[in-house]
Amino acid sequence: MTYLFLGAILLILILQIRNGYNIKSDIDEMKQEMTKAHDKTEESLKFMKENLFNPHQGLWAETKQNTQFRENSQKWRGVIGIGFIGLIIDKVWSIFTQ
Repeated sequence: MTYLFLGAILLILILQIRNGYNIKSDIDEMKQEMTKAHDKTEESLKFMKENLFNPHQGLWAETKQNTQFRENSQKWRGVIGIGFIGLIIDKVWSIFTQ
């Protein structure tokens, strides 16, 4: 893909040389456009990086909160489950002892 792009640029430059165009200004324009494109790419990558790895608001923080919630809920489920089983055993025991 990049070879095709470079080949197209080279073809355009050859045609401009034959037609007497000012190649230097065209190359300068292309450099400016490429610089702008690279800046936009850097901004986009920076935005994605912040959204993914920001320790306070990013996806990484949400994943850590989700993991903590699951760990805490499993602890409470175990405590509540043991308490519920204890209540059932207490009720069954009270039926047989009365």
